[in-house]
Amino acid sequence: MNADRIRVAAVGDLHCAKAMTAGAMASVFGQVAERAEVLALCGDLTDTGTPEEAKFLVRELAVVKVPVVAVLGNHDYESEKAPEVKQILADAGVAVLDGDSVELRGVGFAGVSSRARWHGCGRRTASR
Repeated sequence: MNADRIRVAAVGDLHCAKAMTAGAMASVFGQVAERAEVLALCGDLTDTGTPEEAKFLVRELAVVKVPVVAVLGNHDYESEKAPEVKQILADAGVAVLDGDSVELRGVGFAGVSSRARWHGCGRRTASR
C-alpha cells in the first residue's frame, strides 16, 4: 500500500431484503480489507427501506474491517422509515451522509441522499 494513496471500494444497489440468505454479502464484504481502506455504500442499501432490512445489512457488514461511509437511495426511503434505517447503520459504525461530510483515513467524503435529488421518483411515488 502506498502511504500517499487510499483505495476505496464502492458498491451501490445492494437492495438488502430480509428474505436474503444470511452470509450472502458477508463473504464479499469480508474481502474488502484486502483490497481497500474504506468501503463506500452508494444508495439503495435496502430493498424497501425497512428497519429489518437495515439490520440484515448491518449483520452482513459485521465482517468489514475498514471504515464504512454510506448515502441512502430512493429505495431506502420507500417505507418512510429512513430515520430508523439511518440510525441502525450509524449505531453499527457506518457514517451515513446526508448533506454533510466525514473524514476517513485522511480523505474527505461528502454525501447527499438520492431522496433530496430525486424526490418524486421511484416505485412508491410513481403514481403521484
